[in-house]
Amino acid sequence: MREFMRHHPPGNLLLSAMAPEDRAALSAIATPIDFAHGQVFAEPDDPIEHLHFIESGFCSSVAVLEDGRTVETLMVGREGVLGVVAALTPQRAHTRSVAQVAGSAQRVEAQRLRVLAAQRPGVRDIWPTTWPGCRANWSSPPPATPCTTPGAASPNGCCAATTGSRATP
Repeated sequence: MREFMRHHPPGNLLLSAMAPEDRAALSAIATPIDFAHGQVFAEPDDPIEHLHFIESGFCSSVAVLEDGRTVETLMVGREGVLGVVAALTPQRAHTRSVAQVAGSAQRVEAQRLRVLAAQRPGVRDIWPTTWPGCRANWSSPPPATPCTTPGAASPNGCCAATTGSRATP
């Protein structure tokens, strides 16, 4: 890990990988924040209104079971984005997002990021290619009302890749 860190500058690796002009455009709509251990970013069924490009520390998404116990479903550090499912279409959280280690992030309103990504290919192309059709069909902003049925496809093809996610009404 130390060797990896020595060859990568501090900050979020997705932002670092962007062309300088795209990074500047995204930075113009971002707000730097600090977060504490245990800070909750979202609870299940909350609308995801912000994305957090983690710069230090790390966060987890945990599924909350009926008896209140939690199961960690993923971890996000400086290589990723907390709330990434809302980068393409409005979404509601289906897990609790919580800071496991205090740190910092660049906070971006999800709607503003979607508009910027529709205008700047360099911004939208940072999203994983594992979401078939999501990037390929972005000649205009994503639809305001994406699909809400798991497995169904929206006009930009994203819902099939985010099966189980619920869209903001």
